[in-house]
Amino acid sequence: MRMRFAFSFMLVCLFCSMAHCQQLAPPISCSLATCHGSTNASAPPWNTAVSQWATNDPHANAGLTLLSPRSLGILQRLVRTEAEVGSEAYDQAINATRKELCITCHTTVESADASAEVPHLLGFGVTCDACHTNSQVWLTQHVESGWKRKSFAEFNDMTITANRATTCVKCHVGSSRPVVRDVNHDLIAAGHPMLRFDLLIHNARLEQTRHWDKTLAESNENADELTVRQVGRAAAIIAATDLSVHRANTPTSPFPEFADYDCFACHSPVKSTRELPRQSAQLNLAWNPWFAHGIGTRAGEEPLALTMAAIRNSNNARSRIAAAAAAVNAAYQDRLKASNFLPAAEHEVLLSELTFPRWHDAARITLTLEAKYAETPDGREKLKRLREILQLEGPEYTPSMFRIDFRSNSNHATTFSPADFVGEVKQLLKIQESPR
Repeated sequence: MRMRFAFSFMLVCLFCSMAHCQQLAPPISCSLATCHGSTNASAPPWNTAVSQWATNDPHANAGLTLLSPRSLGILQRLVRTEAEVGSEAYDQAINATRKELCITCHTTVESADASAEVPHLLGFGVTCDACHTNSQVWLTQHVESGWKRKSFAEFNDMTITANRATTCVKCHVGSSRPVVRDVNHDLIAAGHPMLRFDLLIHNARLEQTRHWDKTLAESNENADELTVRQVGRAAAIIAATDLSVHRANTPTSPFPEFADYDCFACHSPVKSTRELPRQSAQLNLAWNPWFAHGIGTRAGEEPLALTMAAIRNSNNARSRIAAAAAAVNAAYQDRLKASNFLPAAEHEVLLSELTFPRWHDAARITLTLEAKYAETPDGREKLKRLREILQLEGPEYTPSMFRIDFRSNSNHATTFSPADFVGEVKQLLKIQESPR
């Protein structure tokens, strides 16, 4: 009943709002039962795409999430106003903050200055155009016979792994153009989840609610799990470094932007059971460890790392960070275009030389190993042990597993033992190398 109501509500929104903001929602003709709006369970996936999206896909409700108590709490911590809580002026300030910081990811807009009112935008969420690009450009060709045989550049084919990765990271990592999408330290401190993107995990989450033809996607992907993970990581690094360049080159942005760095450089409990390296006199801020593992391992790559001391003592710290981020960005742009990723053998050399990984390094390493060894009996057993060391609970991964809540009393990253992790990784690699 709830799903039927939600779908009916979404269709009413589509019909009622087309004259005002047609680019935000699936066109009326696309939502009809003869096209993508069928509710027949036996219909092919393309025929039920809109109904599946409206009733099951979390993207459809992304805008309405901004009206939840949790989102309102985040906005209240961020809003800058002297107006009395509950007053019209206060509500206007909340709405303006929501429009400035939230709608570029939680709704479908081409510009942060969208003419539509925020409440109108929220009802649509993240629609077809957000992923497939503006349908007004390719809609005519889309309904012609032979569409499947056409190569229409303006249509973003999400069955191609690289296309999907570069599209998802615009919101799930961030971007600086055509609109700014930036979950910075202010947003995280206010309560927004940290963004820990992994394409394979996101694929799995959407699998149960997919509105696409899986057989077509598989034929176009031609990618195993390790490749999907590497493509997704390359796209994420490109997005993260692009955002780092934008932050460093924007004079009005806070500097240094702590969202660019390792959370645990600052957020550590007074008491901890985890093994900690000997701390130097200067605080060392390592660039985003979720994305950075392995960066700098190839000749010509400049690692993205500046200590807090260097930032304090340098007059050109912003330009140094921007230059380092731009160099890594360009390298991974080339790598993604050429599908030139770090070979599995090189990954294993790096892993065999592990000394003292941080928790996010270890989590990223575990995901890489799982993509390669999860189907081997010995591999499964050792990978289970790695998950136990990282305290990743549950039969399936979710992005929330990799978001660290520093206010939690059971922060698994503070009880992580790097020595135990390194020992298990080396055993896993030794087992896989052993002759059968």
